[in-house]
Amino acid sequence: MPTNYLWIKRSDAPRRSVGEGMVGAVDRVDDIRINHKLYEDVEFYDDISGKHLPKDETIKAREKEMAEVYAHKIYTKVPIKECHDVTGEEPIGTKWLEVNKGDEDEYNIRARLVAQEFSKGKLSTIFAATPPLEAKQALLSVAVTEGIGYGEGWYYKLDFIDIKRACFYAPAKRDVYIKLPLEDLTEGYCGKLNKSMYGTRDASLNWENEYIRFMTSIGFIRGLSSPCLFYHPGKDIRAVVYGDDFTLLGAEEQLNWFKTEIQLTWAIDFKARLGPELTDQKSIRLLNRIVEWTPEGINIEGDQRHAEIIINQLGLNDAKQ
Repeated sequence: MPTNYLWIKRSDAPRRSVGEGMVGAVDRVDDIRINHKLYEDVEFYDDISGKHLPKDETIKAREKEMAEVYAHKIYTKVPIKECHDVTGEEPIGTKWLEVNKGDEDEYNIRARLVAQEFSKGKLSTIFAATPPLEAKQALLSVAVTEGIGYGEGWYYKLDFIDIKRACFYAPAKRDVYIKLPLEDLTEGYCGKLNKSMYGTRDASLNWENEYIRFMTSIGFIRGLSSPCLFYHPGKDIRAVVYGDDFTLLGAEEQLNWFKTEIQLTWAIDFKARLGPELTDQKSIRLLNRIVEWTPEGINIEGDQRHAEIIINQLGLNDAKQ
């Protein structure tokens, strides 16, 4: 069965890479179009809220995800027999997860192709650390602590950076075979992972190893209380890493240096730079919370959108206040 893609290729432009010059540069995929006939009788729903999603917007989100899958060479197609010979099992299933990051007035649909590798017992080698919430809170506190975060004539700022599709930069460490998605189906073949894929048991650990490699390569020292904390003694930058989310505290010049370094390695989404100057941003959503820089200090409160989702999932929309 042939692939169900319609490819739109670049005309006469020279071949380039996504993030050309980056250590983690990936081959550019100009465009991918999925044959809409695949979804003639399909309805799409938000995997968190359960609300109906518009078909055209959801298909566009899947096209964007598959373009990244191809660009990063997440898997190589191999005969299913190879999977049987190596693992003695069938390929791991895959599925789509879709979430509307916007609202019903302005959709911002995120589609992710994920593996369905289920637990088959404890495996200590797949543990990935996460920092306690107090680590983030401590970093915010330091930002507004006199003598550490600011002083007469100087002050530090906070940067918030996300890595786009972080797992796609982490090499696979095991022989993992997945069922090809319907959009890329080839009869008799499966996909052998070259990179880590969301939904595999060691994806988070592989990514942890990747960001540790990067941070230590540019001079950071890992924390003793948590391996997700970092400090750069030469540039006085403090960092907390939560999954693909980086929060950093330092002088603006040094934060600019870090932003340049990380952009040379991965594709990033620079969320915000919070600080005391008028040109600095003053608030950001972080881990389902609102962080706000004010003249009196830094405030943290729950994200109202997250509270509304919880109320809806508990069926309490009509409950009395």
